[in-house]
Amino acid sequence: MVRRKTPKKTLSKVGRKHRKTLFYRNKPDIGRELAFAPPEVAEYVSAIHNAMQAPTWGKFKALIPPKEYKRLLKKVRDGETEQDKLPSDDDSPFDPGVWFPEWFDGDYLDWIQQEQGKWLPKSIIKRFAERLDSVHNGLFWSIKARSEKSIVRELQRSGFKVTRRDDLTFY
Repeated sequence: MVRRKTPKKTLSKVGRKHRKTLFYRNKPDIGRELAFAPPEVAEYVSAIHNAMQAPTWGKFKALIPPKEYKRLLKKVRDGETEQDKLPSDDDSPFDPGVWFPEWFDGDYLDWIQQEQGKWLPKSIIKRFAERLDSVHNGLFWSIKARSEKSIVRELQRSGFKVTRRDDLTFY
């Protein structure tokens, strides 16, 4: 079975309505870094993370945003070999590593820490963020959680509505 890399959706296209609204959270894997994103991006990414944890194809299809489902399925070569055929039964087990191996490689979905410079004011980036380079996925913004109160305060003074959303999975 030949796997093609899933094309990434650009997360940086943010509607005017939410340019001054940001959600943020501690990164779950490290916990000492913050991730900021506009609400529609945070919710979209969180829905995908939740869908990738689904135990069955039916649950996966119910959780994944419809546009993302269509986009992901474009990469699956449905029908060339028996193992390439999508399960027809919604109760079939879902394993993202089989269908979307780039999920486990960290190549899908877009990494919000790489995008934060597009959403946060330059003053916040300059004062609180450090540009780091990961071994496999390029440059990203590291924002230490110890600066949370100062960052939120400065964003609010700049007219942003800022809400901590640890219930969403985005980073």
